[in-house]
Amino acid sequence: MLWLITLLSLAWQKVDSQKCLALTLEGGGSKGAYEAGVLYSLASSTSGVNFKWNAVTGISIGSVNSGLVAQYPMGQELPMANYMLNFWRSLNGSSSIWVDWTGGYASGLLFHSGLVNNAPAVELAKTWLPKLPQRNITVGSTNLDLGDFGNFNETLGMAIIDAITASASIPFMFPPKIFEGYAWADGACIMNLDVFSAVQRCLAVTPNQKDISVDMIFAGPVTPLKNETSFKTPDVLSRIYEIHSWDQSTWYTYNAMKAYPNVNYRYSIIPSQVVPGMLNFTKQAIEFDIQLGIKDGQNALKGQSQAKEVVQELYKKAREIIIG
Repeated sequence: MLWLITLLSLAWQKVDSQKCLALTLEGGGSKGAYEAGVLYSLASSTSGVNFKWNAVTGISIGSVNSGLVAQYPMGQELPMANYMLNFWRSLNGSSSIWVDWTGGYASGLLFHSGLVNNAPAVELAKTWLPKLPQRNITVGSTNLDLGDFGNFNETLGMAIIDAITASASIPFMFPPKIFEGYAWADGACIMNLDVFSAVQRCLAVTPNQKDISVDMIFAGPVTPLKNETSFKTPDVLSRIYEIHSWDQSTWYTYNAMKAYPNVNYRYSIIPSQVVPGMLNFTKQAIEFDIQLGIKDGQNALKGQSQAKEVVQELYKKAREIIIG
């Protein structure tokens, strides 16, 4: 009996001492190339820091990047990061993501549920996500019928592609995704950085918050509007989306930190420069984002990222902007 008790005690200590790493990726359209650059710099570093993420969560383009991460199992972070760079560098302008409907924008407004047809993006996802998820993945989307936020994970199997394309369906711009009997759109309509799910996935690995680390990659801060009135319709949509989604990121991240105060919020990496607009898929813009991400990731490894302080300051600034 004593021997059995000892074995059970050792088994419990082993489970209790497990650690879990989670990665969470923000939405931001073409700014997802920045996230790819950051991940490459982290995965290729020789700092000795562990980047074997047990779980990854993503919203909008962050869900697409999460899908790319999950194409590789834990321990293959560098091949995964190179795969992501290849994906982003394969894009060649907006035609890789959407095409106009027959009849143009007018047809999109009057006869379709999105301004443009995002069929190329859907086919792109099928091409670049050919395997079942190799690690835990959670993607978030907005249920337009019920007004709820919904999470989907690797238990969907290959249907995770549908969940990812739903999460990345920017409302008004792209048609909603009909999935499981509901119309789904961009998760950023409600939340743009899902730290809550990142922590919850890790709590299934270890019940001890102190054994959980979360790395957060933001796609970009809100930048001041230029003093002009020449915005085209997609430009106005893009700016509204950026302002809304940035607030949704800081708000929910701040509250996740309040809900799970003992988690190690390890890295919070945010663009150090203004990045091109969220619908700029030109090769020049994408390469700029990638290189900036690589640089910012390297700086984070040098200790220039204090996650809690960064998010608290962002939240404070967001509140000041909104309150006026």
